[in-house]
Amino acid sequence: MADEEIIKRVFANKVYFIGGRDFGTWKNSKIKDTTNSFIEIYIDKFGEESFQELKAEFKMMNKEGLQKEYEIKVHFITDKGTNHTKKTGWDAYTVYKDAIEAIENQVFKSMGDYK
Repeated sequence: MADEEIIKRVFANKVYFIGGRDFGTWKNSKIKDTTNSFIEIYIDKFGEESFQELKAEFKMMNKEGLQKEYEIKVHFITDKGTNHTKKTGWDAYTVYKDAIEAIENQVFKSMGDYK
């Protein structure tokens, strides 16, 4: 299990959120928890040195009246390769969680360790 200090350091120095990301306290907290969980899983398997950058770009669009649609692009760079995904949906946290799960599947499948 990765050390809490390592996870905090990686989150602070190698994780970037771009665009509007004020979805309320609960959703912001869940997005951070999901990110930290991904960092921990990755570092446990491949080490801190392998994790180079995780960038999430948030875009909000008004599609139907007051309903907001979210587009989230995630770009993950490691010393083993680069992974990208783009997800859209009506709930920011769910879309982000789906994007991180897609990145996890890409990373572990490409490493021959598909979960």
